Amino acid sequence: MPAVFFIQVVLYVSSIMRYLYASFYVKLFSMQIYSFYDKISFMSAQIKIKNLQLKYIPSSDISLEINKGEIVGITGKNGSGKSLLMAYISGLIRPEKMGEIIIDGLDPFHSVDIPKIHKKVSVALQNPQDGIVFGKIDRDLVFGPANLGNPKNVIIKRVEGLLKKFNVFEYRKNEYLELSGGEMQRTYLAAIYAMKPEILVLDEPFSMQERKERKELISWTVKMAKKYGQTLIVVSHDKDSFECFDKIYELKKGRIIEGITESIDGDEAGLTEELFSIGEEAFGEASAVHKLNDNIEIFEYKTDSSSEEKLIEISDLSFSYGKKMIFDNINFSFMRGRLYKIVGSTGSGKTSLLSLLNATKRLDHGCGNVTVKASLLPHNGKDGWQGIVTENRYQYINSIRRTAGLVTQFPEDSLFEDTVFDDVMYGPLHMGVDKERAEKYARDALVMVGLDKFKWNLDPFKLSGGEKRAAAIAGILAMKPDILLLDEPFAGLDLERTEKIREMIRDYVNQGHTVIVTGH
Repeated sequence: MPAVFFIQVVLYVSSIMRYLYASFYVKLFSMQIYSFYDKISFMSAQIKIKNLQLKYIPSSDISLEINKGEIVGITGKNGSGKSLLMAYISGLIRPEKMGEIIIDGLDPFHSVDIPKIHKKVSVALQNPQDGIVFGKIDRDLVFGPANLGNPKNVIIKRVEGLLKKFNVFEYRKNEYLELSGGEMQRTYLAAIYAMKPEILVLDEPFSMQERKERKELISWTVKMAKKYGQTLIVVSHDKDSFECFDKIYELKKGRIIEGITESIDGDEAGLTEELFSIGEEAFGEASAVHKLNDNIEIFEYKTDSSSEEKLIEISDLSFSYGKKMIFDNINFSFMRGRLYKIVGSTGSGKTSLLSLLNATKRLDHGCGNVTVKASLLPHNGKDGWQGIVTENRYQYINSIRRTAGLVTQFPEDSLFEDTVFDDVMYGPLHMGVDKERAEKYARDALVMVGLDKFKWNLDPFKLSGGEKRAAAIAGILAMKPDILLLDEPFAGLDLERTEKIREMIRDYVNQGHTVIVTGH
């Protein structure tokens, strides 16, 4: 009897195991069928996004298909998630769920697929400094194609051709930091193109270029994409480029919509040329146009608060990068209560001039002088402080920079605290302002630049490019400098934020301060 019972138990357990195994294989087969069907459904689209939830964008739900060889434009307000979406598409951010993004059959949810995606997709980030590997230009440009296994002779030929195309060949032996923002942007694009990606993602790629050059570059970019069957995705506020795209999408309130709504469809939204009408709109015709040299003009606008007080005086200034002469014995004075627009082509020296005005860059000894509110700026070298009487050189430089506050082309350079509010408050606190007043200065500055209150407690590096620029401007405004130096402040801004910055400039000048702005 026990033996019979044991045999019955074994047979019973065996039947259960056969059932479980059968169920497992049926389920596995079903999953494989589903996976095969799922991949077949993706074959019509090279990029398929389904119900993607973007980090930091509440209640977002993005669904989008982009076919191979399609040329697509993405637009939207600052902070809408455009750069974030590009980071997902290029495999820089991992989606929360499997199947939310498929790139040529690859899912960035799986870590094993990410290197394969990076070989297919190249992204030009909004700030070119974020994509630089080596400081020296020629070394940086060969790095990408060399890592993809291209032969040396092919790399050299390709890189030289791209440097010439982007009009930066003469700088190939230079350091990136010796370039202007526009030159750096073009050199960075050459580095991206050197890898010949199947899918090219460009985030505000021409925001620092002159209008004529910008139109030529977008036309060439589209032409190359069509010639080689490349899928091209371009984030932009530039209406001039929209007509070149097969499709245009707008990111709005966590959704993506084909076409453009009235919120974006403004006159040349975000373009420097249109923005530079601020002087005429606020203060009438320029009271004077000064030719600084063959490459740069300065438009001067007076207000009711203008006076003859010299805030900055430039005397016999000469400046060069190596053998390239930027300024040769120039003289100029910036007066109180005025707006100055420094206009010149890319690489003409606008950024260098602003950097010299607040001692971020220094003149060589014997190459002229710059004074800020009668304080002489030091020179390079052991004799650099000659003629300056001070017990504390660090405090002396800081006092000059508090008087002439500089917002650079790349706002990330000046953001470092844990939250936006702390970052904006940092300046006043370290000037000796008590915490209560420093908080007020920070609040007032953030309101002036139009940064939404719910973003004040975010990590500044979680902001969009346009929002970072606004936060950087607020950080300088909170210190209440007599002179506000703004280097390409409107690059990459949407129409709404642009108007906020324009309004801030008008008000600041009318209060008796001096604002100096660069552009093309």
